[in-house]
Amino acid sequence: MPFPTATTPEQGSMSRLTIIAAYRMIPNSQLSIIPDAPHPVFLANFPAVWASTMPFLQH
Repeated sequence: MPFPTATTPEQGSMSRLTIIAAYRMIPNSQLSIIPDAPHPVFLANFPAVWASTMPFLQH
């Protein structure tokens, strides 16, 4: 049974290509990249996080 998955890599810990590769390996996954956001993206750009999270949660 697939489960919804959200990942939040720490800035600098993985390249975008690694994140995209991991996203492609998880069936039915969704990926949201918020440009120039540090690891605590909730604090840095909450409106962008909320805009990408709400559709995920409603799905």
